[in-house]
Order: sequence, then structure tokens, then C-alpha cells
Amino acid sequence: AVAGTADKAIAYGKRAAAHATDVLAFEDAARLLGTALEVADDAGVEVGVRADLLLMIGSAHWRSGRTEQARAAYRRVLALVGDDDPDRVARAALGIAGGHERAVWVEMGSTNDDAVAALEHALALIPAGDSELRARLMAALARDLHYAEGTAARRVELAGAGARAAELEQILSLRREFLHAVEIVV
Repeated sequence: AVAGTADKAIAYGKRAAAHATDVLAFEDAARLLGTALEVADDAGVEVGVRADLLLMIGSAHWRSGRTEQARAAYRRVLALVGDDDPDRVARAALGIAGGHERAVWVEMGSTNDDAVAALEHALALIPAGDSELRARLMAALARDLHYAEGTAARRVELAGAGARAAELEQILSLRREFLHAVEIVV
């Protein structure tokens, strides 16, 4: 791309993909985002932008029922960011596991070892504590370990810790809203 036009081309591609997603044209969204990613790669755009495009491509593939292409996009995120970006690693791990778009009907009765490894790795990178992202990782891992033998105690531990983290994050969010409201009133 000509210098200075890559950012504009990427933004247009993302907007077109968002419109395609709005009208449930997920295959088109993935294609448009793929074109934006090619521009980003050619222009040497920063890693975070390319990783975000790959995350969006993975989501579009999931929504269109293309699970292998989705997982391939998420694995590319992991390779691209390494361990330097725990948030994107976690989002990619959730994508590999299916996140909120998991094709449950396809994968019932088996353990996805690739997803389990990605989720474990992401959990190791996300700081201990209570956050929505950590809670989502724990819930996904507990779900993905369901058919793995000898994991009942670990699943219960993950589910409990995830629920506590999600509950505390919700409480903290409400507290932040309350404090913000107090600042406005005072």
C-alpha cells in the first residue's frame, strides 16, 4: 500500500466487515478482514493491529461455521504476539476453545487438547486476581476438561474460582460506577 493509505484501507475494511456482520454475511466479513490483514502485513503495521484483525477474522469464521479456519486465525494470533500480550493471548485462547461461538454440536464427547493447552497457557499469563477475562478463561477450561478423565476436582476448582472472580469483578464494576456517580454529585 502507498505510504499513509494503509491505515485508511484497514479502517475501511473493518467498517465494511462490521456492516457484513450486521447483515449476517460472516463469510464476507472474514474475506474483507482478510484483505485488511494483507494490507496491514504489507505495510508492516504494528503487531497489535494485525492481531486484532486476526481475532475478528476468527470470530467471523466461527460465526460462519468454519471452525478450522477460525482456530487457524486464533493460532496465528498466538504466534504473532507470543507471550508479550496476555490480553490478546487470552482472547485467542478463548477463540480456539470456541468462546461464546463454540460449535458444541460438533465437539460433544471429546476433549480439545489444543484448546486446553491454549487456555492453560493464557491463564498462566493473566495476572492472578479477579477479572472478567480470567473468569472467562477458567469457565472455558472447566468446560473443555469435561470429557478428560480425572479432571473432576480441577473442573470444580476452576468453576468455583471463575464464579468468584466474575462476581467480584461485577461488584468492583458497580463500585466504580457508584464512585463515579458520587464524584458527579459532589
